[in-house]
Amino acid sequence: MAQQDTVELVDIFGDRYALVRAGSVSHRLLFGQSFTFIDPPERFLNRLAGEDHAVLASLLQLVDSLGTFGISPYTAKKRLVDALEAGEIKVYLLESDHWLQDAGGVPSQSSPPPEVSREAPRSQQTGSRHAKAAAPSVKKAEAAIATDPGITGGKVARLEFMGAPATKSELDATEANNQREDSYSLKQQEQLMTNGAARTTREMLLAIESGHIPRYLVRVGPKKNFAHGTFANPNNEFAFAAEPADLRGLSAEEAMRKVGWTDEWIENCKGEEIVACIVDTHSSEEFQSVGNLEWDDLKKKALSDKDFLRDMKLKNISFQESENFFAMAQATPVGATPNNLAATEKEKYDLFRVSLAQKYSANRLYTGFGATMSEDGNLGARELMINNISGVDDGYRLDKVEHSLVFLGTI
Repeated sequence: MAQQDTVELVDIFGDRYALVRAGSVSHRLLFGQSFTFIDPPERFLNRLAGEDHAVLASLLQLVDSLGTFGISPYTAKKRLVDALEAGEIKVYLLESDHWLQDAGGVPSQSSPPPEVSREAPRSQQTGSRHAKAAAPSVKKAEAAIATDPGITGGKVARLEFMGAPATKSELDATEANNQREDSYSLKQQEQLMTNGAARTTREMLLAIESGHIPRYLVRVGPKKNFAHGTFANPNNEFAFAAEPADLRGLSAEEAMRKVGWTDEWIENCKGEEIVACIVDTHSSEEFQSVGNLEWDDLKKKALSDKDFLRDMKLKNISFQESENFFAMAQATPVGATPNNLAATEKEKYDLFRVSLAQKYSANRLYTGFGATMSEDGNLGARELMINNISGVDDGYRLDKVEHSLVFLGTI
């Protein structure tokens, strides 16, 4: 008697997949068993294709581990699909469960854990022929990964952009660089902005990783923006700023892109003189409240901000929905839209992102892990937060701090 194909239904990062193992392949389906990671998921995924597929029971734990090890759901899902297919398992993204009956399958009475997987005996056709029969309700997985990769290719975490974790020697060198940067005078920072060279992307990411709060901050924009005598908009609770080390030797347009200006806003600055405004935060107590502003920090600020919560209420977005939207935003690549949102949810999510941009300047290029990004998906400069201690109309005043305006060019 010919062997039957075996079908497993399994949830992978929120999407339901059918894993079809042809009858000629050994039926060692052990879904539902517990599995504990010894290696980070990145290494596990690299090894998966050469191991028994029973370890797929770890999928649910992998979801919980993503944030810890800096792997996005998009990257992990793509690697899992590739590894499965390399192991002769056909992978299909389901729109519904009904295709099982449509293609002749009958669900088994033996039930592995609900909502994780179940077996169903199949007819004597091959897995690929079943896919053809089920075409109206089944999509090939690699052509339909549900998570939008955005402008980053699916990357969402700092470690993904770093490529490899920081070594001890790198962190030691970064600390030495941090101390050297803080030792410079304002005049030296001004000269380096014109004659120096910007640090590499990895050096910038290592500076974020180190957690060091720099002495010097810089903002880039039209000279007229600083004519009011303020470093940033005094109506805002806090402002974003960069480190001078990431902008050295760049043209006006290059510097603007590197700190996150969009093409549209750069176009609006045509004919304007562009400057870098560098401040010495150690010269004034008014400028010493500097810190990181990553997704968790922004969430904490926003959900304790009465004005933001009032805005959410006016947009018919509940507190719980706001919390959920922050989680979605953190797990979604820059420039992408969260998957599996109903039309009404997507509308609310878009309004939520508009509010973040308007109130906190966390626009569609905000990465949430301490670095700026340009519209082409390239990382730019380290991004920090400076709090407005003095409040409306009196905050960020340049006459309270030692500063320098460095001319970068005319757009």
